[in-house]
Amino acid sequence: MKTMESNIETMGNNSGTIKNNIENMENNSEEIENNLENCTENPIATAENCLESDAENQEVKEKWTGLKGWIKDISIAILVALLIMTFIKPTIVQDRSMQSTLYENNYILLSRQAYLFSTPGAGDIVVFQSSLPGDGRGSHRGGKLLIKRVIAVAGDTVTIANGNVYVNGELQEEPFLNGKETPGALDNILVPKGTVFVMGDNRGQSTDSRHDSVSFVPVDDIVGRAFIRLLPFSQIGLL
Repeated sequence: MKTMESNIETMGNNSGTIKNNIENMENNSEEIENNLENCTENPIATAENCLESDAENQEVKEKWTGLKGWIKDISIAILVALLIMTFIKPTIVQDRSMQSTLYENNYILLSRQAYLFSTPGAGDIVVFQSSLPGDGRGSHRGGKLLIKRVIAVAGDTVTIANGNVYVNGELQEEPFLNGKETPGALDNILVPKGTVFVMGDNRGQSTDSRHDSVSFVPVDDIVGRAFIRLLPFSQIGLL
């Protein structure tokens, strides 16, 4: 009887132990669930924060890349403009002295460096600074800019007689003339060193080397050689 009571007590004790073990397991299970929740919730929140940060960084990176591209384009444009202005000068014809080759308001380009390593040649169309007073339109450093054609260069002799032009004694064929004759009279004059003799194609409407107010043009006063007409588009082409 005592043995049975002992066994019953032992079983009771074992039952309590089992119950305690079950309770411990339940507690452990709750702790595991809490840990799982933390593992599933916190990493996601962290990932979301990372994703938001990455998106912001990418947006800043794209804006900076665009800004760098814009700065690069502007820098290149400025550099190209400076290079163009160093070698080329745009000019608008302001008078009728070069008709019918060039007309008033024709838009042309000049080569600034045309005579850097060479000298003007007969037939070149040049823009130069004259001693004539500026009129507020084609003026440069106080003197009026004129556009004319080079007829003779240093060392040549020029004669104008009976409406004809002679350079070094040879009659000049001038198909570009607006008119058949060249007014004026010159007798075998010598073009001085470092200068050129110029006239407009519209000889009757041109103030040029035939006149004392212009006379021989120093090469150093030449702004550039006209090489292309851009406007009007119907007459675009090399000069």
